[in-house]
Amino acid sequence: MTERNLPFLGLVFLLSLITISPTTSAQSGLAVQSFEQLWDHFNQHYPSFQAKGIDWHEQYELFRPKVHDQMSDEALFTVMSEMLATLNDPQISLQSSHAQFRGNANSTFASTFSTPLLHRQWEENQVRSLRKEGFDLPTMILGEDGHPVLSYSLSGRYAYLRVHRFEGLSPAKMKKSIQTILSEIAKQEGLILDVRCNPGGSTKLAYMIANYFADQKRVGHYEQHKPMQANHAKGLEPRLLTPPSKGPSFTSTILLLTNEETQAAAEVFTLAMRRLPHVTTLGTHTQGIFSGQTVLSLTNGWICHVPYQKHFSANIISYEGRGLPVDLRATSTLEDLDRKMDCGIQKALNELRGFYMSKSYDLEVK
Repeated sequence: MTERNLPFLGLVFLLSLITISPTTSAQSGLAVQSFEQLWDHFNQHYPSFQAKGIDWHEQYELFRPKVHDQMSDEALFTVMSEMLATLNDPQISLQSSHAQFRGNANSTFASTFSTPLLHRQWEENQVRSLRKEGFDLPTMILGEDGHPVLSYSLSGRYAYLRVHRFEGLSPAKMKKSIQTILSEIAKQEGLILDVRCNPGGSTKLAYMIANYFADQKRVGHYEQHKPMQANHAKGLEPRLLTPPSKGPSFTSTILLLTNEETQAAAEVFTLAMRRLPHVTTLGTHTQGIFSGQTVLSLTNGWICHVPYQKHFSANIISYEGRGLPVDLRATSTLEDLDRKMDCGIQKALNELRGFYMSKSYDLEVK
């Protein structure tokens, strides 16, 4: 080997080292800075630390020592994800160029109907249960993406309306659809209004629909857009339920079905509907993730979705992290599939027919 080949071989060896090195945030020195930015943004804006019993400063002391600018992006992503996972909030997500994290929440319903097949069978069981009780085959209104937004069905005395999500239709099309449905069910004695497994969408659409069930103008709930402190009531903005000035409406008895997969805008809808004296909630408590989200762009280019609002009932009670309770319990089980019966729909019908008459309101939470 000649001396003049040595520099070339040295260069090849150096390039080989660079090639096999893992991707690191240290290349730009941004690991610590990005972690600090993430932690601080949550510290300033996340609304539910108290509701979830989380000491965010304690989490800092636990996870910050694991971060240094020589760590790989993969290792940094793991640390950040583990810290965010302590919040058990499905509205939180973190995305890098190589991975994605989304928070989870405890849900008995989700763990019971844990596969796409079981969930589809639960959906089909609703229709089967309605048909056994003399309801028409539900009419489906699809969104622009081809997925259901609304479905409704009538029997001789009662109506059933499911709001699958508060998105998928423009405000004008949603308004027209709701008005069409209400014109058909206006003379029914009672309504089963189903927002189970509704993932949310637009709170504006949620209130637009809720207004059609309002008996008079009243505060539906309050919002706080910058809840820097967990529980003080500064900066509360009222959202009003306002009956339509013209067109169809429905103010007869309503049984509102919810479960643990009722989320976000669907919870805001439920929060407002609970204010109405002719509404009884039935099922299981909602998820407890009312807030909208902001998009945080970290210094290293990663994206994080962060809840930023807090919602309060008309008497200033927050249900963040615990969900809205119900007046009457009805828990879906796998046995319902065997019996070919939706327990929520069945109990709602029994209530409408006067079989139970067991409504027991907690006045504090209405």
